Amino acid sequence: MIVSAGIGDIVKYSFEHLFEEIEEKILLKIVSNFGEYDANRMLTGFSEPIIHSLNKEDILSDVYTHKFSTYHTSAIVLGDMIQDA
Repeated sequence: MIVSAGIGDIVKYSFEHLFEEIEEKILLKIVSNFGEYDANRMLTGFSEPIIHSLNKEDILSDVYTHKFSTYHTSAIVLGDMIQDA
C-alpha cells in the first residue's frame, strides 16, 4: 500500500510504469488525492478526504481498520516532511 498526499493519478502511473517489467501480478493499493474529471477530461476536483502531511496518520489508521488490512501488511508513506513519516 502506498499513501501519498500527492496527485494519485501521477503516483499510480509512476508505479504502474515501474512494475511494467515485473512478471508477477502485484496487488497495489494507492491511497492518495485522485483527480475527478468531467466528460471532457477536465479536472473538476479531487477525491475526498484530501490527504495532506498533517492527516496521513489518521488516513493510515482509517485504512488499516478497514478491508485493506487483510491484504496489505505494510505501507509506503511518501512525503517530503518529517511529519509525513
